[in-house]
Amino acid sequence: LNAGKGRLDTGAINIQAQEFYDQNGRPAQGLKARLEQQDIRTTDRILLSPAGDGRAAAAAYALIALGYNRVQIQLM
Repeated sequence: LNAGKGRLDTGAINIQAQEFYDQNGRPAQGLKARLEQQDIRTTDRILLSPAGDGRAAAAAYALIALGYNRVQIQLM
């Protein structure tokens, strides 16, 4: 719960699709640093919410390439 306010704290963060890859089309190394600043480690479960256009799959690929081994896409 979120500070006793009766709301579930999911720990969700929003990262735009273009932030997963650098200008050369490779997984962005800066993304790993950003996730570490949020206390998200390579062993943490990461659940991606798809919009139906393939961006979640591209994000999952980038995360796996950066060493995150518990990446999942939430199926509706």
